[in-house]
Amino acid sequence: MYSFSGNPDIYVNPESIPANLEDFAFIANEPSDDVLVLTPEDRSKAGAKKGAYYICVLGHSNTSYRLR
Repeated sequence: MYSFSGNPDIYVNPESIPANLEDFAFIANEPSDDVLVLTPEDRSKAGAKKGAYYICVLGHSNTSYRLR
């Protein structure tokens, strides 16, 4: 994710939306541009190889970003 302004964080989870951010399977919450690459091994560990993945982007202030 490329941040134009602010500090957005990205959370990804297979198959369902968790109630809490810390319960997402994959999290990128660095203070700079976040990079989150999901390898087949990562997806296997999370128990989901195929199907829907839910993406949550959280900005802690006014935030502008682009997902790639």
